Amino acid sequence: MSLSIIQIVLLSLIIVYLAVMLRKIQPDISLLLCLGICILIFLYILQSFGEIREFLQYITGGMNLQYIGILVKLLGLAYICEFASGVCKDAGYSSVSGQIEIAGRVGMILISLPVIRAIIETIYGFFGG
Repeated sequence: MSLSIIQIVLLSLIIVYLAVMLRKIQPDISLLLCLGICILIFLYILQSFGEIREFLQYITGGMNLQYIGILVKLLGLAYICEFASGVCKDAGYSSVSGQIEIAGRVGMILISLPVIRAIIETIYGFFGG
Protein backbone atom coordinates (compact mmCIF):
# COMPACT_ATOMS: atom_id res chain seq x y z
CA MET A 1 0.00 0.00 0.00
CA SER A 2 1.38 3.36 -0.98
CA LEU A 3 1.09 6.30 1.39
CA SER A 4 0.45 9.85 0.27
CA ILE A 5 2.52 12.76 1.53
CA ILE A 6 -0.47 13.96 3.60
CA GLN A 7 -0.65 10.58 5.35
CA ILE A 8 3.11 10.62 5.96
CA VAL A 9 2.94 14.12 7.48
CA LEU A 10 -0.03 13.30 9.71
CA LEU A 11 1.54 10.04 10.87
CA SER A 12 4.82 11.88 11.52
CA LEU A 13 3.09 14.50 13.67
CA ILE A 14 1.31 11.81 15.69
CA ILE A 15 4.54 9.85 16.22
CA VAL A 16 6.46 12.99 17.23
CA TYR A 17 3.70 13.91 19.70
CA LEU A 18 3.84 10.41 21.22
CA ALA A 19 7.64 10.52 21.32
CA VAL A 20 7.61 13.85 23.15
CA MET A 21 5.12 12.48 25.66
CA LEU A 22 7.21 9.32 26.22
CA ARG A 23 10.61 11.05 26.26
CA LYS A 24 10.72 11.50 30.05
CA ILE A 25 9.12 8.15 30.90
CA GLN A 26 10.65 5.83 28.27
CA PRO A 27 13.41 7.61 26.30
CA ASP A 28 14.40 4.40 24.47
CA ILE A 29 10.88 3.88 23.11
CA SER A 30 10.70 7.55 22.19
CA LEU A 31 13.88 7.25 20.13
CA LEU A 32 12.65 4.04 18.48
CA LEU A 33 9.38 5.70 17.50
CA CYS A 34 11.25 8.57 15.86
CA LEU A 35 13.66 6.21 14.13
CA GLY A 36 10.73 4.14 12.86
CA ILE A 37 8.96 7.13 11.29
CA CYS A 38 12.25 8.28 9.79
CA ILE A 39 12.69 4.89 8.12
CA LEU A 40 9.11 5.01 6.82
CA ILE A 41 9.71 8.45 5.31
CA PHE A 42 13.01 7.27 3.83
CA LEU A 43 11.28 4.31 2.17
CA TYR A 44 8.67 6.69 0.76
CA ILE A 45 11.46 8.80 -0.73
CA LEU A 46 13.16 5.73 -2.23
CA GLN A 47 9.87 4.70 -3.82
CA SER A 48 9.59 8.14 -5.39
CA PHE A 49 13.06 7.93 -6.95
CA GLY A 50 11.82 5.36 -9.46
CA GLU A 51 9.21 7.78 -10.78
CA ILE A 52 11.75 10.61 -10.89
CA ARG A 53 14.23 8.43 -12.83
CA GLU A 54 11.56 7.44 -15.36
CA PHE A 55 10.58 11.07 -15.86
CA LEU A 56 14.20 12.14 -16.34
CA GLN A 57 14.73 9.38 -18.92
CA TYR A 58 11.59 10.50 -20.74
CA ILE A 59 12.57 14.18 -20.96
CA THR A 60 16.22 13.58 -21.82
CA GLY A 61 15.54 11.43 -24.86
CA GLY A 62 18.90 11.09 -26.63
CA MET A 63 20.99 13.05 -24.15
CA ASN A 64 23.96 11.58 -22.33
CA LEU A 65 22.41 9.63 -19.47
CA GLN A 66 25.71 9.61 -17.57
CA TYR A 67 24.99 13.12 -16.31
CA ILE A 68 21.44 12.20 -15.27
CA GLY A 69 22.89 9.27 -13.32
CA ILE A 70 25.27 11.62 -11.56
CA LEU A 71 22.38 13.94 -10.69
CA VAL A 72 20.34 11.07 -9.23
CA LYS A 73 23.37 9.88 -7.21
CA LEU A 74 23.88 13.38 -5.84
CA LEU A 75 20.23 13.65 -4.82
CA GLY A 76 20.31 10.22 -3.21
CA LEU A 77 23.47 10.99 -1.28
CA ALA A 78 22.01 14.28 -0.08
CA TYR A 79 18.87 12.57 1.23
CA ILE A 80 20.77 9.74 2.88
CA CYS A 81 23.19 12.09 4.64
CA GLU A 82 20.41 14.43 5.73
CA PHE A 83 18.45 11.47 7.12
CA ALA A 84 21.42 10.02 9.02
CA SER A 85 22.47 13.45 10.28
CA GLY A 86 18.98 14.20 11.57
CA VAL A 87 18.75 10.89 13.39
CA CYS A 88 22.13 11.48 15.04
CA LYS A 89 21.12 15.01 16.09
CA ASP A 90 17.86 13.74 17.59
CA ALA A 91 19.77 11.08 19.51
CA GLY A 92 22.03 13.76 20.97
CA TYR A 93 25.13 13.01 18.88
CA SER A 94 25.57 16.33 17.11
CA SER A 95 29.31 15.77 16.55
CA VAL A 96 28.58 12.58 14.61
CA SER A 97 25.87 14.46 12.74
CA GLY A 98 28.38 17.11 11.69
CA GLN A 99 30.83 14.49 10.46
CA ILE A 100 28.12 12.82 8.38
CA GLU A 101 27.34 16.18 6.77
CA ILE A 102 31.02 16.75 5.94
CA ALA A 103 31.35 13.22 4.54
CA GLY A 104 28.28 13.85 2.41
CA ARG A 105 29.77 17.04 0.97
CA VAL A 106 33.04 15.27 0.15
CA GLY A 107 31.07 12.44 -1.45
CA MET A 108 29.15 14.93 -3.58
CA ILE A 109 32.39 16.45 -4.83
CA LEU A 110 33.73 13.01 -5.70
CA ILE A 111 30.55 12.05 -7.55
CA SER A 112 30.55 15.31 -9.52
CA LEU A 113 34.19 15.06 -10.67
CA PRO A 114 33.28 13.70 -14.14
CA VAL A 115 31.03 16.72 -14.73
CA ILE A 116 33.71 19.13 -13.54
CA ARG A 117 36.24 17.42 -15.83
CA ALA A 118 33.87 17.69 -18.81
CA ILE A 119 33.32 21.40 -18.14
CA ILE A 120 37.06 22.08 -17.91
CA GLU A 121 37.72 20.12 -21.12
CA THR A 122 34.98 22.08 -22.89
CA ILE A 123 36.48 25.38 -21.75
CA TYR A 124 39.94 24.28 -22.94
CA GLY A 125 38.37 23.26 -26.26
CA PHE A 126 36.87 26.71 -26.76
CA PHE A 127 40.18 28.45 -26.14
CA GLY A 128 42.28 26.03 -28.22
CA GLY A 129 44.05 24.49 -25.22
